[in-house]
Amino acid sequence: MLRSAKDRSDERTYECGDSNLSSSLDRAAARRPNPGRTETFRRLNGWSTRNAIRDLLDLEIDAAALFAKDDAGHGN
Repeated sequence: MLRSAKDRSDERTYECGDSNLSSSLDRAAARRPNPGRTETFRRLNGWSTRNAIRDLLDLEIDAAALFAKDDAGHGN
């Protein structure tokens, strides 16, 4: 479902959410400053990116139009 600009939260709400997320991550890092071995970050392919944006932000995007084409054999 594509949401219109009038359905989206205002800028203050986004700033508050960003601030809360940053504070939460900072507190977690302070509690455990050396977590040991962590998993390596991996690049999402176009399909995964589109689904992540849809699931997290409730936005439908055309990943193929917005991002570089994935290499053959990497999820497309």
